Amino acid sequence: IKYIKQFILNKKFTKKWILFKQGKRKVAVRYFGCTPKSSFRYSDDVKIPYYKNRDQFVLQLATKVKGETIVLAKIPRQSTMIKATSFIARQLVKQEEDIEIQVKGKTYTFSTSLSDNDTLFIPILEFDLIKEFKSLCNKKILNRGKGYSSIGRAFQKVKFSMDEKGAKLRSLAVVEELESEPAPGRRFIFNKPFLLCLWKDGETQPYFAAWINNSVFMKRRKK
Repeated sequence: IKYIKQFILNKKFTKKWILFKQGKRKVAVRYFGCTPKSSFRYSDDVKIPYYKNRDQFVLQLATKVKGETIVLAKIPRQSTMIKATSFIARQLVKQEEDIEIQVKGKTYTFSTSLSDNDTLFIPILEFDLIKEFKSLCNKKILNRGKGYSSIGRAFQKVKFSMDEKGAKLRSLAVVEELESEPAPGRRFIFNKPFLLCLWKDGETQPYFAAWINNSVFMKRRKK
């Protein structure tokens, strides 16, 4: 899934790394995005359906695949993934053109698109994981005409990467038998745990969601 316009890689910025916060630690990781000098290029491709402050917002990145977007949410972790994605789903259906926010006692009107003075930094991601579903092992399967058999192993393999060009996802599931003054520039910096979703238009839930809690799957600074 490629973005409409390719973003800028971190090596072209003055700031070479962002410090991703995981607990009490901060880890320098590579990133991509845009600064106020280039954000105007992406005003049609980056939507902000929800914005409360620098640590609570939802971004929707347009892609070249019709009807599919990449959604990034920097929000407090929810008790379940379904609660988190349901919150995002409610934000995506909003049709507001502007958002009014109180900042230091003043009310500002922000656009729901990326503005000329906004900053966007997103960590580069790459992971290859296998999830075992041990609770399904030895469960009976009714095979029509063949009686019963049981599940010997159930797992899902997920390979995902995201960089300045777009995102790639490979997933395999296997079951084996056996107004006023101008608003200040916003900073959409994904330097804390966030939720990543791949979403098809009109769907109430994403077809892929991952809570990025640490820097294990990010491109780190080389020592």
